[in-house]
Amino acid sequence: MIVFALMVIALVIVGVACVRALWTRLDPEGAARTTPLEWIAAGALFGVAGWLAMQWVFALTHTLRAIPLWTSVVLLLGAAIVIVIRHARRFPLPPNVLFLIPLALWIAFILWRGLILPPLSHDALAYHLPKAVLLERAGGYELFHAPDARIDRFPFNYELLLADVLILSGTDTYTEWIGTVSYVFFLLATAALAQRWWRSSANGIIAAILCTGGAPILLLHSGAHKNDLLVAWFSLCALMWGSRWIVEGGQIPLLLTIMAVAFGIGTKTTVAAIAVALVPFMIWQLIRRRDVVFAGFAFLACFTLGGGVTLAANYLTLGDSSGVTSMTTTATKLTAIAYGDWNNFWQVPYLLLTVPFSRVLQGVWVPWDSRYWYWPHYEIYFSHYGEWITILAVLVPFAIWRYRRTGQTRERWIASCAALLAVIVMLPTQIRPLGFFGTFARYFCFIVPIVVCLVVPPVIDEVATRSRRLVHVAMAVFLIIFTMQAVTCGVLDRFAPIEYVRWVAEHPGTRIIYFQPSRAGSVVDRLAGPHDTVAVDGAFDTWVYPAYGRNRTRPVVFLAPGTTPDRIPPEAKW
Repeated sequence: MIVFALMVIALVIVGVACVRALWTRLDPEGAARTTPLEWIAAGALFGVAGWLAMQWVFALTHTLRAIPLWTSVVLLLGAAIVIVIRHARRFPLPPNVLFLIPLALWIAFILWRGLILPPLSHDALAYHLPKAVLLERAGGYELFHAPDARIDRFPFNYELLLADVLILSGTDTYTEWIGTVSYVFFLLATAALAQRWWRSSANGIIAAILCTGGAPILLLHSGAHKNDLLVAWFSLCALMWGSRWIVEGGQIPLLLTIMAVAFGIGTKTTVAAIAVALVPFMIWQLIRRRDVVFAGFAFLACFTLGGGVTLAANYLTLGDSSGVTSMTTTATKLTAIAYGDWNNFWQVPYLLLTVPFSRVLQGVWVPWDSRYWYWPHYEIYFSHYGEWITILAVLVPFAIWRYRRTGQTRERWIASCAALLAVIVMLPTQIRPLGFFGTFARYFCFIVPIVVCLVVPPVIDEVATRSRRLVHVAMAVFLIIFTMQAVTCGVLDRFAPIEYVRWVAEHPGTRIIYFQPSRAGSVVDRLAGPHDTVAVDGAFDTWVYPAYGRNRTRPVVFLAPGTTPDRIPPEAKW
């Protein structure tokens, strides 16, 4: 636990030191215009990208083993200690930080919950954790020919981080914490964006953090085995640094943009929409500033060391770089994926903004169909951004007009337009059954801090100039809203409701998954011996991970489609 926390802190410290050294050397004027929170946000991105690049070197050389990983950890911690000793300074905490206590309590609760709960959710058990186990066993990346096509065909960055935790700790106890760290980094980038756009006061920045962090979908993902928050963080970083580079130039903002896009695509291909959205704004500036060669080499390096090898493997083996069209027939029947649902342009935004106000917690009222469509409010695959974000979205045009000459106007316009364009690019994706586009909410999480930072920081700063008492009242309101949302999500989380959390706390070590305890993988986990061989005749969404056992000691054999009983390996007992 302590080592995990120290690693995360060390990544940020070393990342800040590296990016500061590069920036002050290559562009001292740009470095002087960088705010304190920007340094930290850039350091987090630089540190995580550097760690992932190192893990891909291990994965491609099949040296993803305990000794190389522990050596990397020791070197990382050593470098961080040297940097702290050489540059230690005292940073007094402003009294405003007290408003973040509810956020700190939520993070503490999620960390504790992750320690006691077994891995939950369909994706975690079907492909996220099985991919990590396969990486762990193989000592690196290869085509694993697993029954769920997502194991081979979807990008590997998140699973590579999961594999690191499994190898370093020997257990899956801490794997949920990757989502918690992504949540913290996402809020850090939100704070940096608020400070960048407005040079906002501490009150404005903290209000932006509370508004963003209180979105139910973000709260739910902060304690889940999912890569969507990591993807949202990469996307937000790309929008922030990309808009800065377009306005001001400089090789480091360009490098950070490329790094965020490339490593984001290596985590989930939806980040390609961010790249598509930024290109129209960047292309002319690349030519005018003669940065085309630098950008090309930077993207090639980041793409290669940021997980792009999986997309290349998909293309070479299937002619499908994204891995989407390689999904099995079963998957296609369950969630047919295509492009061209143009009604999504107005239906999805309308429902996404109105679902927080629905009285039915499992659905949203659809006026053109005169009935409720399935949209569970407190499930990681659906959920929503909360009533507050809907209200802020309505206020965005008024805030844009009122504060049109304040702060970094051009950067705000470019980042906002690029974010909107990225959403537009993804919206026509066809998902069946009809109405299951509620899952879009987790793909658009990067839009939440954009909306918040367009409205909240300037309003809070303006209120502060008029009445100190009134700004404290406003901050108290934000604090109460965040607390209410956090408590609600903690109690009603569909995959980990508070009653189940209490039961698990009273039955430590349980692997029972309450919402579907009789899936084949879970049943065999309860019955099989720790070293029994398990043969899996699976498909899309088969829960493979429980078959490996608590300590992942069982051999698991994947049967080819159409395997007859006489062809099952004789060593398989289950």
